[in-house]
Amino acid sequence: MDNLRQGSSGPAVKNLQVLLNFHLSGVASPPLVPDAIFGSKTREAVLLFQKLNQIAVDGIVGPETRSVLLSARSISSQVAMTTNDDITGSLRPVAQRANVRKGGGQMNRLLSSPFLLASNNDALPPVTQQAPPPAVVETTVVVQTGQQVNINPWFFSPFVATVQGNILLKQDGRAPFLISPGVQFFVNQVGAPSGRWSGQAFVQMGPTGLLKTGNFDLLNPFVQAFVQANASGPAGAGFAIGNQASYNLLGDKLTLFINAQAVSTTDLSTGLTSAPSAQILGGVGIDVFQLFRKK
Repeated sequence: MDNLRQGSSGPAVKNLQVLLNFHLSGVASPPLVPDAIFGSKTREAVLLFQKLNQIAVDGIVGPETRSVLLSARSISSQVAMTTNDDITGSLRPVAQRANVRKGGGQMNRLLSSPFLLASNNDALPPVTQQAPPPAVVETTVVVQTGQQVNINPWFFSPFVATVQGNILLKQDGRAPFLISPGVQFFVNQVGAPSGRWSGQAFVQMGPTGLLKTGNFDLLNPFVQAFVQANASGPAGAGFAIGNQASYNLLGDKLTLFINAQAVSTTDLSTGLTSAPSAQILGGVGIDVFQLFRKK
């Protein structure tokens, strides 16, 4: 098959110009006008493409350059290609994820690419890339109650009640993400640093459902920011990281859970921050929306 060089013209040159615009987007400016004439600008683009891909820099589109033009990206979707890899074939548009080689590196892109060969010379209409599916949002209200043990300083909260709203974001290809604003009330034992009771308003978030087996939901890591009022002493604000594991009952309407977290609190009157403490909370959770939702 004939090589393409300066002075060549015709449909094959036009296809070459479109390919070069694709591979050199963001590198060469302005893009070539696909006029089917292999002029000096097209030759400059060929030279740049050859240099970036570390092949013979001669400005001629021979077998090696042609091969790299058609294979310089790895195609994740399955497509049918003819055995003839000549760029003189017509071009079939497809949407694909590709790794395009530029300057010796890899650049990952999502492409709507018109660069796969059809088996005939009929022009095919462009295909618009389908947008990713929108996120699905689910909302619930959960009431939890249980007992909390604080490791440092050591004290019990014989009664802990939590009411939180859960906003669950789901999208294909991504782990579900949970955002939970809520309030929490603690009844502490005598001698607890914060007095007989404490109350919190918090926002908690993180991926969820990362490890499920049967009714067990074991990996739900989160970060939490909160403000806290206490029966004794000043108010505080803090930050926590942790994980909640649960055993789901009644079709996820009722859960037995264990919540473990590391917490650091700042005294809002003095600005002093406490050393991180460990907290373990075990109890029962009820999904109010699901429990009382009419079938």
